[in-house]
Amino acid sequence: ARRRMGQRGAPPPPAAAASAAADADADWAERPLEALLAHLIASRGQPHRCLGTRPADGAEAIRRRYRQLALRTHPDKCDHADAGAAFAALDGAFRALLPG
Repeated sequence: ARRRMGQRGAPPPPAAAASAAADADADWAERPLEALLAHLIASRGQPHRCLGTRPADGAEAIRRRYRQLALRTHPDKCDHADAGAAFAALDGAFRALLPG
């Protein structure tokens, strides 16, 4: 018997896989500070993954997420040793998605 796309065992379409990855990344924003900082540093060079946004998200959603994460990770507000590197990754992701 032939399987149709979407049945169990069939790979998800690329758009669905990207959406599921963005949904999974959105959950880390509420995790403890250590996990958040590690995620931001590990996601350097992947702006949407770093911010937990999707390519279809608008500028306002990206700005909102950046502000939310910046309040938790900015070195002036966070005393953790990795805060500077995490904030640099976050800032780089924001600038890559919304230049200027």
